[in-house]
Amino acid sequence: RVKEISKEQFFQLADIIHHMEFLVREVSGFEKAQVTAGGICTEEVCPDTMESRLCKGLFFTGELLDVDGDCGGYNLQWAWASGCLAGRAAAKAGIGEKNDTYQSGKGAARRSYRKSAGQANKKWKNRGRGAVSRKKGGSKTSSDGSGRNQGISNQ
Repeated sequence: RVKEISKEQFFQLADIIHHMEFLVREVSGFEKAQVTAGGICTEEVCPDTMESRLCKGLFFTGELLDVDGDCGGYNLQWAWASGCLAGRAAAKAGIGEKNDTYQSGKGAARRSYRKSAGQANKKWKNRGRGAVSRKKGGSKTSSDGSGRNQGISNQ
């Protein structure tokens, strides 16, 4: 019973659980996937408006882009936030206004936003794709250098 173990035993058990590793032997496949990797390169999209840098007037949002977050609502939040940015920018473009969606502030506040937006973009761009521990022969997701997920390999 939990109430009968000592504090020391409790912390030992917590340490054991914390350091447990599980080998992924099989996945359910694309049909049951919650998120997939790949999409339009984020460097080809203006982060303030979600407009293509290659084709003026074309906007991308959510899972069309090469952004994949952890489970827990992050992908949904990304879809909603990027959709909001793109919708506002597309509406402004449609009536001939300048697309300065979130840069209407002046001076330091505007520079601060641009700096933090750039750092966030770098964080997404440079993050690793190996989601499962490689310790003790575990499997991992791999990349062919193109930034596209190649799936989980078993060893």
